Amino acid sequence: TLQLEPAKAWLESHGYNGDRVFSDDCPGEAKDVCLRLWLEDLGIASRDLDQQQLEEAVERVKTERNLPPPIIGKVVLRDGRNGQPFDQPVTVGNIYMMKLIHLVEDKVHARSTGPYSRRTLARATSTPHLSQMTPL
Repeated sequence: TLQLEPAKAWLESHGYNGDRVFSDDCPGEAKDVCLRLWLEDLGIASRDLDQQQLEEAVERVKTERNLPPPIIGKVVLRDGRNGQPFDQPVTVGNIYMMKLIHLVEDKVHARSTGPYSRRTLARATSTPHLSQMTPL
């Protein structure tokens, strides 16, 4: 089971209502608070922004600083050889694993159906290979 009490206490220490964030009655509240905390960590005041202004600020940070918002599952990775960040944010974690599993399932399905599978199936009859045939 999830321990929500420490998370609620942490949110309340940052000035947010923890019960409201984790409530099913307030859809989008968790996303909203997540984006506001992210902007505050970047030094951008977000407390007084309405929803439209919040989305504009997130988009501005995303394009100007090339920083993905924490709600899309992508992070900036750095090259291990020189420490330079890669050009595009990269999907990591559970989302990426689910994508890989989905790709493998599609590949297995594609190989078990269609013309590719018919070409690779072993023949039911025993016909000699061309190299084993003798000329007449």
